[in-house]
Amino acid sequence: MKIYFCTPTGRRGASSRYRVFQFLPYLNIQLEKETFQFLDDTTYSLFKSNNLFSVFYRLIFLLFKPLSLIFKVKRGDILLVHRDIYPFGLFWLERLLKRKGAKIIFDLDDAIFLDDTSEISNKKNKLLYNLKYGKRYDRIIKISDMIICGNEFLESYCKQINSNTIIIPTVIDLNCVKNIDRDSSLKDKIVFGWIGNPGNSSYFKKILPIFDKTADKYKKQIVFRCIGGNLNYIPNSPYFVVEELAWSEETEYKNLSQIDVGIMPLEDSDWSKGKCGLKILQYMSVGKTTIADAVGVNTSIIDHGKNGFLTHSLDDWEKYIELVVKEHETNMLEEMGMLAEEKLQAEYSLQVHVSRLKEVIDKVASS
Repeated sequence: MKIYFCTPTGRRGASSRYRVFQFLPYLNIQLEKETFQFLDDTTYSLFKSNNLFSVFYRLIFLLFKPLSLIFKVKRGDILLVHRDIYPFGLFWLERLLKRKGAKIIFDLDDAIFLDDTSEISNKKNKLLYNLKYGKRYDRIIKISDMIICGNEFLESYCKQINSNTIIIPTVIDLNCVKNIDRDSSLKDKIVFGWIGNPGNSSYFKKILPIFDKTADKYKKQIVFRCIGGNLNYIPNSPYFVVEELAWSEETEYKNLSQIDVGIMPLEDSDWSKGKCGLKILQYMSVGKTTIADAVGVNTSIIDHGKNGFLTHSLDDWEKYIELVVKEHETNMLEEMGMLAEEKLQAEYSLQVHVSRLKEVIDKVASS
């Protein structure tokens, strides 16, 4: 008996990396393991770049790739499908393999079942995104033997279709950060950080003028360090500096360790409620506190005023950014960062949750 870990992307896709790939070295199961990715890392990067010609050119060849599973998968084998095997369509392949006797574990960490998805992404490659998201996901939810949901909002939707659900949050592998120094910036400047991809960069655009205003008000150098996104912002204040760093898996935690405070702005929408707080967890893993909008799972991860700050308006963002500036030379951020890291280790680490994933796989295998 084998288990196939099917993901839409390789390790370069954060969702595939954190929901599947990071678990594999720790997953002690009796089944033979095999991975399958629809998009290689090169094609994934092209998709994110909005290069439609190159995307369609590669997709012509990739469309035949999943067909190999028809011949590989045997009765009793398990497919752990993160999001989908084909990124578009009506899950015909999953349904065919199910009829052959395969068992399906479906994993989701975004509200991909919504017709109105990301406020950001659906403005690019609009046709592709309309084909990729929406009610088509009801089909795989219905036929799955188990659905793994990244948070309660996702589970509440899935349970309307299939009661076999479990919550396993997105987590951090503590071994990836154990040798990372918990650095901070020099006392003469304050570094706020954000990590993500270009498609989500619009979320932080509303915060940049607040940094600009606060830096000028206190005559204190504020640095906004953007890791993996697109800035396109020219500061007005001579005290406000913006930095854009390229993302890589090898440097992401080192770069995060050199900020003072992480940020996670969101819109108050169902799409945002489906998010699993990865940015916050990444900041916490290197002992950093976070300022984040009080939306969805953010309110569960952050204990307001203890390990981070939750905002409900732009006025709140200004309030807590100013507080950080005024308290920068005290121990406030260090103490909050320690509490943040302690909570991550206890509740949001791979080491805590890998046994739960093993239990799910064992249960489906024996059913």
